[in-house]
Amino acid sequence: MKCPNCNKIIKKKDTVCRFCQKEINNNEPINEPIKTRVIYQVIEAPSTKWLVLTLGILSFITLIETSFGIWYFFFKEKNGTHDAPYIKVLKTPIKKFEIDTPFEFDDLEITIKKEYYITKLENKYSIYNGKDVIVIPVSIKNNYEKNHSLNLFYYTIYGPNNNEIDEVAGYFDEALYYEEDLKPNEYHIKYLYILYDKDGTYTIKFNKNNQQIIVKYEIIKDLNIDTIE
Repeated sequence: MKCPNCNKIIKKKDTVCRFCQKEINNNEPINEPIKTRVIYQVIEAPSTKWLVLTLGILSFITLIETSFGIWYFFFKEKNGTHDAPYIKVLKTPIKKFEIDTPFEFDDLEITIKKEYYITKLENKYSIYNGKDVIVIPVSIKNNYEKNHSLNLFYYTIYGPNNNEIDEVAGYFDEALYYEEDLKPNEYHIKYLYILYDKDGTYTIKFNKNNQQIIVKYEIIKDLNIDTIE
């Protein structure tokens, strides 16, 4: 350190300068230069392409999180103490009925009769000319408070190989396919006209919204065949 009076170099513990013999007050500030070091660090600005890439990644992550949050909010189910996200699938119960057993479908009481027969279609203008046709009687009663009938889009017929079978209702006046509206509590009998595939189990499936009904029908071809001209 230096003496504040003569500016000579002395020891820090000295109370009297050995050069000028003057007292030194250690509480006074000492005129000693302060050495400082300045450190410069050059920081390069990120390039534009990396900035755009970073912003794109952040935006994508935000989009994923937002989408998952919306999905979780609308499709979740309480499962014990945990909230489990799910998509609810409603299974339609299928009811099976025997032939000659009435069942309720679309406000109608329907009975598939067991007295079937097989006829041969002879119409030179039809692509089904010469084909065998199964004729099945169906009784229908309207249990609705207004005029009502069976919608042709509500039932499908399958053959022994589980393949869909065509109806040939256009050649028969009493076909269920062309059923007219029934008045409340009115009852009548119509017929299914189905192309014969082979002997075996045929399936008549009724389907509307959350209601499904299946009726199995065993067909054995008879030797006595009527002819419809």
